[in-house]
Amino acid sequence: MKIAKPYLLLFILLATHVSLKAQTEQLKNFDAFYRVFADRYAFFDIHHVNWKASYIKNRPAVEKGMTNDSLFSVMSRMLKPLADSHVSLTDAKNKRKFNAAGPSQFATEFYNDSIRTVFWKMVDASLKAKGFDEVKGYGSVFKGKHLFYFTRRADIGYLRFSRCFARITDGELDEKNFETAVLDSLMAQCKDLKAMIVDVRANIGGDDKFSYEVAGRFTAKPVVGHYKQERIAKTNRYTRLQKWMIKPKGNYAFEKPVIVLTNDKTVSAAEIFTLAMKQLPQVKTVGSHTEGNLSDMYSAELPNGWELTLSNQRYYSPKMIGYEGIGIPVDVQVLNSRSNLLTGTDPVVDAALAALKQSMK
Repeated sequence: MKIAKPYLLLFILLATHVSLKAQTEQLKNFDAFYRVFADRYAFFDIHHVNWKASYIKNRPAVEKGMTNDSLFSVMSRMLKPLADSHVSLTDAKNKRKFNAAGPSQFATEFYNDSIRTVFWKMVDASLKAKGFDEVKGYGSVFKGKHLFYFTRRADIGYLRFSRCFARITDGELDEKNFETAVLDSLMAQCKDLKAMIVDVRANIGGDDKFSYEVAGRFTAKPVVGHYKQERIAKTNRYTRLQKWMIKPKGNYAFEKPVIVLTNDKTVSAAEIFTLAMKQLPQVKTVGSHTEGNLSDMYSAELPNGWELTLSNQRYYSPKMIGYEGIGIPVDVQVLNSRSNLLTGTDPVVDAALAALKQSMK
């Protein structure tokens, strides 16, 4: 026993050193986490979050020491009130991710991929019952979905896109290839039509430039689509407003009546598309308000390798109205529900057709 005491003391000292080092590392990560959001995030006011108070409340627990799992939980809990789907915390090493997305009526009704697949089959069948040809997919495939879906009947065309990018290469959006030739070939089939429906319900977003490529097929002259600005780091000031113009694209402009379909899972670049289209005189929107997360995503890495994303930009309509946190409203509100799967009828498409019937008189 006498011989073992020095080794026991050494073990205690080493364990204490390791524990203090781990505690210091956790504090370093926690403070960096706080600082990134304090310096960059653009919407604490909109979401009524006192970020500094949240930091002060949670730091003592981190000071006492905690596991990586506990630290991840603390950070996630601090982010949740932001209700912003562009806010996330990712621990790639342990394959875990927290996203701060707020509640969604559509996501509650159609809560997984298999049910959403059934939903889109119902939409396609509902269109066919209204005299449209079979819906077909065009363009590149991402996660089992074509870039575009298209059908038409004698007087009305239907165009759907579930994302605002063609491909992802090495983890990055391909900003050079928007498959415009595919889009032009589909728009060419619309020349003789009296109206169109453009469906961006549950569109996951992507690249704003893609959104403007599509919107540009619906105007013959430049139109202001939106303004944006970025928070200047470590200040409460923003960069000068940047004006985005919808410029004519493609071989001709479809300026006849258009209905854009949206819901509360229409997000990011799809919201930018919606905002741009609403500036065109022939366009109305049907469905429900968009998600309300328009900003691009700013990313940062913590000392331990965890990745953060957040919203650091503010988008405005040409009338300087911001829709972050509330979504872009529709002209005619109609919701989808699981009961639609039983009836086999899409009430949003029905409402769009009714609105077009009035505008085509």
